[in-house]
Amino acid sequence: MAGDVITSEVLSDALRTAIGSGRAKAALFFTFCFDPGFFEEHVLPLLFDESFSHVRKIRLAQLQEALLGVNELAVYYDARALEAEGESARLDYARIGLMPTSGFFHPKNVFVLVEDADGETAVERLVMMTASANLTRAGWWENVEVAHIEQITAGERCAYRPELLRLFARVRQIDRTGDQHLALDRIHKFVLELNKYDRAPRGTRFYADGEKLPEFLHRNVGTGWNLEIISPYFDNHTENGEPAGALGDLLETMRPTQTRVYLPFDGGIAGCAKEFYEAVAGQRDVHWSRLTGDLTRRGSTESGAAQRFVHAKVYRFWRDGEEFIFSGSANLTRPGHQAGGNVETGVLVRGESPRREWLLRRIEEEEPEDFAPEKEGEREVLTPYHVILRFDWQTRELSYFWESKAAPQRAEVLVAGVPCFEIEPIVVNAWASIAGVGERMPSLLKTSSFVDVYAGGITFSVLIREEGMERRPSLLFTLTPEEILRYWSLLTHEQRQALLEEKASTMNIADQHALCARSLPQTDSMFDRFAGIFHAFGRLEHCVRSALDARPPRAKEAVYRLFGEKYDSLPTLLRHVVEDTEGDGVRRYLILLCALQLLGKVKRRYPDFERSELLRLLKGLHLDIAAAEKSFTFSTVSERLKFFTWFKKMFLADLTAKPMEVA
Repeated sequence: MAGDVITSEVLSDALRTAIGSGRAKAALFFTFCFDPGFFEEHVLPLLFDESFSHVRKIRLAQLQEALLGVNELAVYYDARALEAEGESARLDYARIGLMPTSGFFHPKNVFVLVEDADGETAVERLVMMTASANLTRAGWWENVEVAHIEQITAGERCAYRPELLRLFARVRQIDRTGDQHLALDRIHKFVLELNKYDRAPRGTRFYADGEKLPEFLHRNVGTGWNLEIISPYFDNHTENGEPAGALGDLLETMRPTQTRVYLPFDGGIAGCAKEFYEAVAGQRDVHWSRLTGDLTRRGSTESGAAQRFVHAKVYRFWRDGEEFIFSGSANLTRPGHQAGGNVETGVLVRGESPRREWLLRRIEEEEPEDFAPEKEGEREVLTPYHVILRFDWQTRELSYFWESKAAPQRAEVLVAGVPCFEIEPIVVNAWASIAGVGERMPSLLKTSSFVDVYAGGITFSVLIREEGMERRPSLLFTLTPEEILRYWSLLTHEQRQALLEEKASTMNIADQHALCARSLPQTDSMFDRFAGIFHAFGRLEHCVRSALDARPPRAKEAVYRLFGEKYDSLPTLLRHVVEDTEGDGVRRYLILLCALQLLGKVKRRYPDFERSELLRLLKGLHLDIAAAEKSFTFSTVSERLKFFTWFKKMFLADLTAKPMEVA
């Protein structure tokens, strides 16, 4: 659904089109179910106007590079609805599992802050998608879902600004860890700076947590409409033979003329309770119905085509010449409709070209053979415990936050089904460090970021929150020094992506675990000579300065380049060069001096940027340079000292003659 027009379109295509050629500066995702592997491989690429490799590990390496241009990115999901059977998380973004005190965290939203170039100025806009689809393969590729996309330019008037701010405040309130919410804060700041105005009669309405859905609809739509409801789940409540629960509340509040309710139907089995089916069927002006057309068929032919699961949540109000459509995350259940139930979102749009007919077809003769009521979240582990594990790649500290009024005496953490460590005694509602485990986590996280926690007789999955991801070693390649210098020297993002593809072409891609360091065939030896070294470091300096001079600064990108452990980070290059004692000593020495020159410039220009880390790296560099100088042969020690004193003075002249501070 885009604007006032209902279209049949692939969800990912619609979002990619809305973002367009602008640069994604920040992104925020809300979902109930979360599949990290699918999200990283198939949803994150939509933020960028470029193509990525179809080979998963190369694709992730390319995405890792592309994500450096996104200041903040976060996914919020219900901790009980984590899909831990697929690929685990690999990329750098905040992964925040929530567990509200009542109901589920159930919204499905995407907020992308996009910067568009307009001549010499940049204009920000917010792409906002409100949908029924979870961040899973089924949600984005298989189910019948519904989504509405709005775009708001910075400074514009926004009728639903208060609802967005209330939603962000609610999400921040649910997370009781005290952690930062940088992506949420960035989107919140943009919305806060929008201009509020009184609601126009045809403007989009946004529904957020804090109000009963029937009251919201009654206030904005009124009574006396034909009503069509599409929902995959019901609360199945009846009272005196009549539908009660969410459907009963909605009928009583909206007083529709006629109502049609979509019946989930698969192979003669109805997706509701028998008593609820009969209560609805017994109403004079309420009818069970089916979707018309080809929406629910997987194939293109009638015979043998499997049915797609209808996961959309749509409430359509219409009469001759007028139409309102409400869509979003709310099922036809009381937790989905009531304040204090689930956290839900939705949009109400008034159609400019309304249809004068029903979307749903009444079921006349088809009677269900059986009934199989199901509730969303029923297959999840309904644990009373909410446990958050957090690992910091810089400090190598593993900590936990056990959010609960009560907790068992101990818990056991398993990796791939094997007991790994225990938490005993358990500290509740505060961050606590787990001693003696942090140094083992890097090797464990190479396998998966999922762990299982066994406590109180139940087992549940947890996705580890990772901080300082720019210091996490690359899972794809170990580039040779020549390849790192060549990678730095490339002028465009497209050229760097092509180099990764070229690197992969020299490997046995069929064996994804055998990716290792191999030199690319060198048709041009410039990158093994001095000019290539100077050019590569010049490009690295340009990247770092561009990141730190940006507003707001992209500090994470600069940390990645200068202090990270990725295949193209500066420490990786220095480690390879120092360990290669059989290589060209002159080349090694020049690379070390170039690194010293670069870090000296960064220290002088950005005195508050990662000062302790910078001084630590400088100290190590001075030791490596001294060792490299001793490897050269001179007639006397004094001649060697005299030469290198003069050479370094000339080489580092632009850093001024004042000695550099070393911790």
